Amino acid sequence: MYTIDNGGNAGWGAPPVNEGPQGTCTNQPNEPGTSDDDSFQLVLASKYGGHPNPTRGNRANTFNTSKPQSPVSVANPVECDYRANGPEKGNIHSFTSSTNGITEYTATNFSGAMKDDFLAASFDNTIYRVKLNSTGTGLVLAQALFSTVDITPLDLTAVGDTGAFPGTIWVGDIESGLITVFEPNDYGGGGGPVCTGANDPTLDEDRDGYTNADEISNGTNPCSAGDVPPDWDGDKISNLNDPNDDNDSRTDSTDPFAIDPNDGTTTTLPVRYTWDNNAPAAGGILNLGFTGLMTNGVANYESLYDATKMTAGGAAGVTTVDQVSEGTALGATNTQEYGFQFGVKTPASGAFTAHTRVLAPFSGLTPQDNQSMGLSIGTGDQSNYAKIVTSSNGGAGGIQFLKEVGGTVTARPQVGVTLPGPDSVDLYLTVDPVAATVQPSYAVNTGGTAGPRVLLGGPEPVPASWLGGASGLAVGLISTSAGPAPPFPATWDLIEVTADAAAPDTTPPTLTSRSPSAGATGVARSTNVGAVFSEAMDATTITASSVTLVKQGTTTPVPASIGYD
Repeated sequence: MYTIDNGGNAGWGAPPVNEGPQGTCTNQPNEPGTSDDDSFQLVLASKYGGHPNPTRGNRANTFNTSKPQSPVSVANPVECDYRANGPEKGNIHSFTSSTNGITEYTATNFSGAMKDDFLAASFDNTIYRVKLNSTGTGLVLAQALFSTVDITPLDLTAVGDTGAFPGTIWVGDIESGLITVFEPNDYGGGGGPVCTGANDPTLDEDRDGYTNADEISNGTNPCSAGDVPPDWDGDKISNLNDPNDDNDSRTDSTDPFAIDPNDGTTTTLPVRYTWDNNAPAAGGILNLGFTGLMTNGVANYESLYDATKMTAGGAAGVTTVDQVSEGTALGATNTQEYGFQFGVKTPASGAFTAHTRVLAPFSGLTPQDNQSMGLSIGTGDQSNYAKIVTSSNGGAGGIQFLKEVGGTVTARPQVGVTLPGPDSVDLYLTVDPVAATVQPSYAVNTGGTAGPRVLLGGPEPVPASWLGGASGLAVGLISTSAGPAPPFPATWDLIEVTADAAAPDTTPPTLTSRSPSAGATGVARSTNVGAVFSEAMDATTITASSVTLVKQGTTTPVPASIGYD
């Protein structure tokens, strides 16, 4: 029996307190932890897999406050022992992304070259092939069999020689809900095209639309039409070799929305990404909804993040940067990484709010240097933005708001908030497009209780050019470390941009005309009396009880029926 063990994630919990084979581990929360690769393992009755269960490992971990008790009769101390990937754990192979579905390929296609190999579906859009030695205990080969497979492949199955469609591989995707079928070149006795695999930009020997040279530079197989490189705009030039991945007027190194040809101008309010498992597929980079990264005008957007150091979505339905790197957009530094963002068309009038929630900031850590994590808006580059973040604040923790316009920074005094401590912190930037201002605010949530929303000073002017320009307003996540400090995890629960509720209209309408006119004489009793007001009113409120006709100079009502159109 073989399985894949999902490794831990930074910011989602660490190994148990007092872990180890002595059997004294506890269920006490422990943060921040680290991200570990997923491991392909042989399951043996005599082997412990290294994933602790404090309840079974230590009977002192009891439940039921009125009558504390353990649900196990005898403790198994080894189940307190955390074993990381490697020889200690006995894993055969490791995967850097969440890898789940596994199946055995039993068909004899390709002259039996893949028979008895294992296939695994990974969240990095890849189907992997794992070949073991004759005893099934060691690795002979591990390679990507298919790349750029749908959105988030979860599971797969392979059909044997005696099944329907022998040799085919069927892959189910958790995000799109689609099933992709891969057919072998020799299906039904066919031979498929002859392929030399030559590194030649004029050849496309697998007929998938990508040249051999393009595929080889990406590490995909030029002889397999199921193994293709990433290509956002579908122009059959891979992202790696295409200087403009969305075919607009800006190159990838200067485009803040590198995979959105409309630069956010067709994205209207509301926008909401929660990354929950039951939420609609967000699309975009890592299926998080983002269409670019905060650009410094030099680096290609794909070089500004490392997907293997992130947990995108996952079981928790959050976005985590496992290791926030040293870098910042502040001033002339412009070394910011992981500045994921999308563009949104801003309304000409009516306030709107960008909002994110940071989960347990700095949990298990002492904030250092200029570490921070939070929310940003701006033009999408590293010289024009406003941000509100949970920050180190000299190690004490706090909330910081600053803006940068043309490389010039304006910062407000930080508000002290003890970090770590809160379950989460909500961060808001409310924009008034008419006044061209942004109002920062925040709420600190602790012990399951939502805190009040607190204004961080008054409205701050921002350039009107940020709003309603040729591109949408950039809204995104930002996490920084502006000096020598170790990497740290940052986790966001959601990001959204919504229109604020319109303020109630408290100004009464004015009378613009009436018939008969004021002071008219000789008017027949049967004449209708009409009035025109300065604005439309709710017809349901115009009744005989809300509107009365009285004789001039008196309060005596005149009998009449009331109508409104």
